[in-house]
Amino acid sequence: MSKPAAQPVQSFLELRNQALALSWRKLSLTPTEKNPNVWGVLMEIGYPKAVVSLVCLINGTVSFYFGHGGGLAGLGQYESVRMKAEEFIQTAEVFLKKLSPTKKHPLPDIDRVRFYALTFTGIRTGQDNKNIADEKHELFPLFRCGHEVIAAIRKVKESETITETEAPPE
Repeated sequence: MSKPAAQPVQSFLELRNQALALSWRKLSLTPTEKNPNVWGVLMEIGYPKAVVSLVCLINGTVSFYFGHGGGLAGLGQYESVRMKAEEFIQTAEVFLKKLSPTKKHPLPDIDRVRFYALTFTGIRTGQDNKNIADEKHELFPLFRCGHEVIAAIRKVKESETITETEAPPE
């Protein structure tokens, strides 16, 4: 049985809750041909010492928060990151039927990944129940796309002056 990840710091919980409470109407977002349902995706990974949350929205917003404090915001200004985030959101469109409607937003357990698809009709979620890094896992393509966004963030971070308060757990 999976164990819950370490309790995140309050600032992480506030940022996460803000992302999950966003309104597509207040952001003036509308369905598009590429994204008729999904306007944002959160991918959260549970590590023994912390949770990390990747937040991507169709308006170009990309943020990466660390449960033990700190994070990176404004990453959508970098074209390479924004393009990978758009692919991630489009992939969520494809996998939407594999995610369940939810009103609750639990954090992922240790060594688990949880997705939240922000749709024009509500939030849908799914957590892997086994090794999502296995290419045969039904949500692996969504997981891979999320990691491609993280890889693009790391690449930009190495080449640009992007400041974070603490590095994410490995």
